[in-house]
Amino acid sequence: CALPIYYYKLGRTSNRNSKLSSYATQYGLSKNDIKFLYEIEIDDEIFAEKILFNILHRFRINKYEELFNAPFDVIKQSMDLLSNILVNYKVENDKNIIQDNK
Repeated sequence: CALPIYYYKLGRTSNRNSKLSSYATQYGLSKNDIKFLYEIEIDDEIFAEKILFNILHRFRINKYEELFNAPFDVIKQSMDLLSNILVNYKVENDKNIIQDNK
């Protein structure tokens, strides 16, 4: 028996209800079929999203969508690692400087 394939939509959002409606319409799903499984809070969410997508690039369905088919534990571990790095280090991406916050 083949295991089911799950797809995960990754990215930032400021309004969950709006995102749920948008995803349901875009993918032809019921809002009840869409679950928010995990989240982290990051100050520079745009920068963090770019790094996360780079980390998980081999699992990305295509470069134009935020859909990934990585195992959930790989996604969660990647998000936790990214969060830990960005909390413990001050990353100034426009100056290419990484400083230890400790």
